[in-house]
Amino acid sequence: MVVVRRTGQPAPLFLNVHLSGKAYRIGISWRVDDAEPNCVLVTRVIPGSAADDAGLKHGDRVYELNRNQIASSDDFYDQITAERTPFDLLIERQGRLYRKQIRPGRLLAAETDLVAE
Repeated sequence: MVVVRRTGQPAPLFLNVHLSGKAYRIGISWRVDDAEPNCVLVTRVIPGSAADDAGLKHGDRVYELNRNQIASSDDFYDQITAERTPFDLLIERQGRLYRKQIRPGRLLAAETDLVAE
């Protein structure tokens, strides 16, 4: 639900919003690159998400989840959605390898306040 508060209108407007696509509960978007097999490239990290809390950054390359190699984008999605407990990612950033622990399950705010002028 989105709440819109409008200038000059005493009552807020409540809108139900239905999003298309898959929800990524750790707070990242990614893509694959055929030139770099067995990894996914982080294209977006949602502020305040589990991935942001763990320190993931745009441009990170993810090679493993809990020491299991990433075979494809679908494989990565299947692995992260199956995890219910904290898990480790092996990432590469600027030529250096790091392990980051992700704590899934913490949801972002379900309601957003928008101000319309």
